[in-house]
Amino acid sequence: MKSYWKAESEKLAIALRMIIEPRAANERSKAEAKILLNQQKVATSAVLTAAEGMSAVAVQAALNAALKVIKDLVNSKIGFPLL
Repeated sequence: MKSYWKAESEKLAIALRMIIEPRAANERSKAEAKILLNQQKVATSAVLTAAEGMSAVAVQAALNAALKVIKDLVNSKIGFPLL
């Protein structure tokens, strides 16, 4: 997640500069700046949501692998297939 946040925050900084500079020079309207900012927020949110989902999948895979390793031991100790 850190690597995604780092890359995405760098992209966000560049995008903000590309919104702010033309607006400050009166080359872009307020409405255009707001639309561009909203588009960037949606894009950043999508990337971070995807990264979060990938993290959740990795956690689930690690948990499943750990349970698989101890499955036979646990099930034999309790006398029925819990895992």
